Amino acid sequence: EKNLVEEKWKCDNIVAGAVIIVFNHEKKDILKRSADIQYEHKAYILSSQGFYLNKMNYMEIIAVKGPSRKLTEISEQLISLKGIQHGKLVMSKAE
Repeated sequence: EKNLVEEKWKCDNIVAGAVIIVFNHEKKDILKRSADIQYEHKAYILSSQGFYLNKMNYMEIIAVKGPSRKLTEISEQLISLKGIQHGKLVMSKAE
């Protein structure tokens, strides 16, 4: 069943979702690089919000909407930033 869902995202359905990344907030360059990627793809970024989880960890939630392939590409850029401890893209059909 999971494979069927993943296959669905490989097409260009318009979807909405969130990219969630967790990292050490002392690594300030991650926030700047994340903001740069979001600006580069601003047509697909709805909003972003960050939270301090504890003394060390920061979570950023980036709301996105657009073709599933494009959102997957953007999420991969964000999640692959050096220093990201955990990242995930969650999508839902938006049409």
